[in-house]
Amino acid sequence: MIKLYYTMAQPSESRAFACRVLGCAAQDILLHENGKPYLANGPHFSISHSGGMLLLAVCESSPVGCDVEPANRVVKNETSIRTKLFPGNDDTPFLQLWTAYEARLKSSWGEAANVIHPDIHENFICAVAAHEGASIAQVSHLD
Repeated sequence: MIKLYYTMAQPSESRAFACRVLGCAAQDILLHENGKPYLANGPHFSISHSGGMLLLAVCESSPVGCDVEPANRVVKNETSIRTKLFPGNDDTPFLQLWTAYEARLKSSWGEAANVIHPDIHENFICAVAAHEGASIAQVSHLD
């Protein structure tokens, strides 16, 4: 089960937000060689920020990844990116494809990840990637 937490804040507040939700100290958050944050004793988590939103996905049982983008984001070179990374997906909105791609990378599951697009805020596109069968148990907006 995945728990999602989000708030409207700046990227510089990411670590403090994660600590608040996870109940840990800032120094408890370590970084893998690839830059992904983790806690030595769990749980698994992923954090994303864009357009003033911070999104945190937490999963006790296995790696998880998340991504968020403003729904009105204009992507330079969208056509060439779509052709290279998402061939044959011409009917799917680009930001849904992009957030799924980013969440999969962050999850450690790659293409095997189950991707969920939770509708948590009308102005943002979100994706969460986790093991097959994973579901979102909770969505919380924190001030």
